[in-house]
Parts: sequence; structure tokens; C-alpha cells
Amino acid sequence: MKNSLLAGLVLGLSVFSYAPTAEASPKCDKVEESKKEKCESERKKAVEKLRKASKPMKPSEMGAAFAALDDDAKNPFNMDDFYVGKFDTGVKSFDEFGASVAKVQATVVMAGYVGRLASEGKTDEARTYGAALLPLFKTIDDDAKAVNEKLQAIIADPASLVKDNPLAIPKVVKAAGTLGTILKDTITAIPDAKSAVGAIASGAAAGAVKDAVKDATGK
Repeated sequence: MKNSLLAGLVLGLSVFSYAPTAEASPKCDKVEESKKEKCESERKKAVEKLRKASKPMKPSEMGAAFAALDDDAKNPFNMDDFYVGKFDTGVKSFDEFGASVAKVQATVVMAGYVGRLASEGKTDEARTYGAALLPLFKTIDDDAKAVNEKLQAIIADPASLVKDNPLAIPKVVKAAGTLGTILKDTITAIPDAKSAVGAIASGAAAGAVKDAVKDATGK
């Protein structure tokens, strides 16, 4: 089962390609051959559209343990398969909220990146980052619930964020809709991501890490 979970996460947990089942493979690999080209094209356009509205999150924003990945050439959140963007609408309060959504998404997406490292035989690196993810997965359910409640409030009353700039309402509404899709898919992905990270990190060391795995995953 651990291998199945890893296979599901290797696809890159982007909101455009993630399939939430343990046996999942990349979205476009699951479609009929005649539809693959269209699927890949739509996925590419979706990522390009997101890039235009946001900038890649830095892994160090998740914690110092991920700082070595901040360089643009190494940053998984700057790769199409693992892209995580922070919106720049110009509305400070909304963009600050968007950053909190990005952090929840990034935790799940980083699990996908860790899964890919493991599949490529980069075991030590995978275990190191997997172990660093455990404290974030311990609180991710509560974190996701909190940002989702806030997002629903924003969607219900976007004008509350832009009282001094009503012309910004359409931009906020559009960005909030995108965040809604991202957050929905992220929440769906959490259980498999949590289990897979636990499976990887448990091999990092005995004792403390295994206790952390149990604490974070309940297993």
C-alpha cells in the first residue's frame, strides 16, 4: 500500500493534475489516448494562467528546513507539476489571506515532490523533507478548515475587503474563485498526502521521527 500511495503522489499534487485515490497516476495518463493531447494542453494553459496571476511561493515560507529549495532552479513550487502561487491582486488583506491558503496547498504539494524524490531513488533527501513535513501535517486539517471558513466569508461578501477600493471587487472575486478550486482539491488530497509522507519519513530514523509520524498521521 505504501508504494501505491507514493505512486499517487509522484504525479505532482498540482490542483490541475491531482487525482485523490491511492492508486492515482497523473491525470492525463488516466484519460483515453485520443484525449491525452487535449488534456495536456488544458493543463498547460491552466498553469500558465495561474502563473500570470501569481508568483511562486518559496519553500522557506513553510519553514527553515526547506530553505535549500528556494533557488528558482530548485524550487518545486516554480515547476509546472508542483506549482504553488501566491496571488498579487493589490488588495493587501486578500493577498495576505491568499498566502495562508498557499501554505496549506504547499504542504500537500511538497508531499508530492517528496514522493517524486523517493521514486527517483533520492531516499535521504525524500526522508529529510518528509520528516520536516510531519509537524505541518499534524495541524493541516485544522489549518485547512480555518482558511476554508475565511474563504467562504470572502466569497459571500468580497466588498468587505475592498471598502476603500470598490473597483478591486471583480479582481478579488475572480481570485477567490480560483482559491476555492485550489483549496477544494487540496483538502481532498490531504489524507493520501499525509499517509504517504508518514510512510517515507518513518524510514528517516528510529525513535523521534517514528513518534512524530504516529503523532501526525495517527498510525
